[in-house]
Amino acid sequence: MASAARARAASPRHVSARAPPRLTARRRLVPAPPRRPRPPGRRVLVSSDAAAAAPPADGADDLDDLAPAPSPPPPGASSSSSFTLDCPHFAECPGCVASERLDEPPTLARARRFFASRGVRDFRASTGATRGWRARARLAARSLPKPNGRPGRGPLALGLFQRGTHDLVRILECAVHHPRVNDAAAAVERACRELGIRAYDEATGEGDLRYVQLTAVASEARGHLTPDRDPSASVQIGLVWNEDAPPELVRCSDASSGRMEWSFEDASSRELEERESLEELESLEEDRTRLDRSLIPPRASALADRLAEEPSSLTHSVWVNFNAGRDNVIASPHWALARGDALAWATHGDARVCYHPGSFMQSNAAQYDALLAALRRAVPRGAAVSEMYAGAGAIGLSVVAADARRAEEEEEEEARGGDSNATTTTPSPSSPIASLRCVEVARAALETFRHSAAALPDRARRRVRFQVARAEDAARDAVEGADVVVVDPPRKGLDARTLAALAGGAAVAETMIGKKSATGGEDPDPRWGKQGAAGSGRKKRNRRVRRKKKKSEGGVVLGADGGGAASWSSWSSDADFLWETPPPPARLETLAYVSCGFASFERDADVLVNSGEWVIESAEGFNFFPGGDALEVLAIFRRTKKKPSSSAAGPGPGPGPAREAFLSGERRDAS
Repeated sequence: MASAARARAASPRHVSARAPPRLTARRRLVPAPPRRPRPPGRRVLVSSDAAAAAPPADGADDLDDLAPAPSPPPPGASSSSSFTLDCPHFAECPGCVASERLDEPPTLARARRFFASRGVRDFRASTGATRGWRARARLAARSLPKPNGRPGRGPLALGLFQRGTHDLVRILECAVHHPRVNDAAAAVERACRELGIRAYDEATGEGDLRYVQLTAVASEARGHLTPDRDPSASVQIGLVWNEDAPPELVRCSDASSGRMEWSFEDASSRELEERESLEELESLEEDRTRLDRSLIPPRASALADRLAEEPSSLTHSVWVNFNAGRDNVIASPHWALARGDALAWATHGDARVCYHPGSFMQSNAAQYDALLAALRRAVPRGAAVSEMYAGAGAIGLSVVAADARRAEEEEEEEARGGDSNATTTTPSPSSPIASLRCVEVARAALETFRHSAAALPDRARRRVRFQVARAEDAARDAVEGADVVVVDPPRKGLDARTLAALAGGAAVAETMIGKKSATGGEDPDPRWGKQGAAGSGRKKRNRRVRRKKKKSEGGVVLGADGGGAASWSSWSSDADFLWETPPPPARLETLAYVSCGFASFERDADVLVNSGEWVIESAEGFNFFPGGDALEVLAIFRRTKKKPSSSAAGPGPGPGPAREAFLSGERRDAS
């Protein structure tokens, strides 16, 4: 019996999950003591190629005792295979799910089947560089365990949490990170060690540094337009500090973001005439910058000073984010500039786009530019464009800037063909420039959009407008007067109201009626309002958000709460609104759908096509995250050619059995 028990214990199927991993010739893992009780977030796995090195001596808390893996090659460099990862952290890091055949993520096969069944036979996807492409990374800051199982907290380390846990994997040599991002992460660790900065402890809520956000910024002075082409890019460093935001900063943030809609045409004459150059516009931020620096805690300020002294122009700027919440939220809306330049710029096509550390930005600049180029080809010259879920407005700004450049080239060509002394001050009908309306819920995006719009040519900047609003609240107005609508929603897809504005409320309601009947009255589509097909893994947080919203508003609009599956009873307040929503106006001819969650895209695309208003003309995939299972999709929808009917301009279908069944069913659920 004893020998049988020993044999079972030696079997891989009976090895405890807490047992220390075996040493290999390539990698040594240094976990926390397996049998020692520990609070969440204390276990740290450290990857190293120093397999033959002796374990750290007693008392050796310094991170220098852990030999790092060699640095990855510069961005775009190929390894032994063009689509092989070759990352030293792959075995334990949760960031990537595949290390080979990175050009064939599992979602790609699903996308091919879907589009082929919808008549799009030539769907293809592109994959760029597989190493050094990630220009922005967010890393958790937690303490290493002390060597030899000694009690107490060890030095601060940066890394990612293992999937489904808060066990940290220290990754300072990530193959997909831009090399300068890795350099900045190492610099933050060194500076924290020198200054005695404490890592956040989730069990007690104590500590200084919670997370670090690192963004590579290309040097335009050296002629680089995007960070993937600049091996010496500087890094915008964001320090998420475990402290509540000062009231002065909260008031300043609210005041600077108080205006809900802005355009150059509506701006005051002082803004329009006296702020013609970008340098003068930037001076408007000087007072805010001085206020920010006066509110930064002394220890965070000392860390910012130390990071600003890094050699080789590593540091672009240092920001401090205030977040003392006891939850999984990484960063709050409150950022303060500690050192360096307030503005970080990237070039997308012909547009220069300004980014704030709180702005959403795509991490894979090369693939994003490829997607933007494909999208611009689908937008007619001079079109009126509405961009929903706009973020920093990069998509729409690239369209307007491209039209402005082509207009200038055509006018120069026309001037050369005519009177050599003639000058053109207004665009001719043959060189139209698109107009743009951006809708974004994040108020911080308005501040950076003003700078981006100021960088446009004068005639183009007067044709752009920015509205701070939820997409669902602005959807019906956004489709009015638009020739092209661009949507770039989060992984959960379009909210119900925006989808109704594009397809007609009846199409959305009837789709949900059918799904409700098929599920026996249960939630018809659990993906609606969730982060992709499998959810975001933040169930507890989502439940809290829903409870808070129900308490404050007396109900939840389907897909509007930012997370969690919405129930049918919570959608009852929207039933009449959705059914009364008319189809989009006939002027709207093109819909460009940029999707980062393919499960929600399948649902939305079927609603759009089944409404009879749209047909999928083309689709293309872009592998924004080589090594992951995500696939960015650009789908171009065109309006179907239908005979005009008397109900086309009305408020949608009148009373009928389907509508009555829909509304009565909703009210039964609500009761």
